[in-house]
Amino acid sequence: RIYRFSMIAALAVSYQFFRSLYPQEFPAWIQHAVWSVAAVFMGMAVIAPVGVFVQLLPAYYPFCVAELFFSFWGLYRACQNGSDGAPMILAGQIVFGVIGLNGVLNDLGVVHSVSLFHFGVLIFVITQSFALAQRFSRLFASVERLSGELTDKNVQLGKEAAERVRVQQDIVALSEAERSNISRELHD
Repeated sequence: RIYRFSMIAALAVSYQFFRSLYPQEFPAWIQHAVWSVAAVFMGMAVIAPVGVFVQLLPAYYPFCVAELFFSFWGLYRACQNGSDGAPMILAGQIVFGVIGLNGVLNDLGVVHSVSLFHFGVLIFVITQSFALAQRFSRLFASVERLSGELTDKNVQLGKEAAERVRVQQDIVALSEAERSNISRELHD
């Protein structure tokens, strides 16, 4: 039960994760559809007797395959757009997807193999962690660069402000001198 529940949840969570990283490439309506169908099957995993759920589970498999292909397509588009970490995440999703398809085919009796789902999740998590670490490193470098630029701009702004104050003081001094000259000429 837990294995099947986690398999259903993993697809919905992974699509939502991809959408959070690459919202342009992963449409919201697909996310809503993924969660709607997944919620029904996760509910059945919890409520239905195991025998009934196992018989109903193959109805979920075409949806799994469709979601995998939507994920592949979205990640491929993210790679084409040069999005950070997309190639690494796509590689992990391909491994996870192939292992997931192996599990589907094994459950349907098309192939006879061992469950590799846990290995697929491990690869999936490692590639995402690596891609997110890369992204974080780039963002940290950008923050340092922008902080340096901001410091330079503040120094420049301080110099400009000091120059304006000096010019203002010169204007005030000149005005005072001119006023004194005019006042003297009027009194003389």
